[in-house]
Amino acid sequence: MLHHREPKAIEALKGSRIRFIAAGEFCSACVADPGTLYCWGSGPLGLGSNRLSTKVPEQVKLPMDRLALQIALSPDHAVCVTKIEGSVTNAIFAWGKASRGKLGVGDVS
Repeated sequence: MLHHREPKAIEALKGSRIRFIAAGEFCSACVADPGTLYCWGSGPLGLGSNRLSTKVPEQVKLPMDRLALQIALSPDHAVCVTKIEGSVTNAIFAWGKASRGKLGVGDVS
């Protein structure tokens, strides 16, 4: 297992203005201006095509041109608050394992 004993810059985010960051048990995420969501690590990254890991931050494509405001992570699901630019109405999107209805989208597996 690789450990870094000192802080190390995340080169893929160099030059980005970060507004929010979240760290989960197996993955991390951040929201950069103007509302771009990035995830990395392993778990519910929202990258589609059943991709479950990446070693560097990758942009999550949110539906309907939404902008990310905040994200919360667990080992097996993620929840993101979003908005459409110019709108005051927010929408919450969730992805990952839907057991016990924790995604809030009506699926229970």
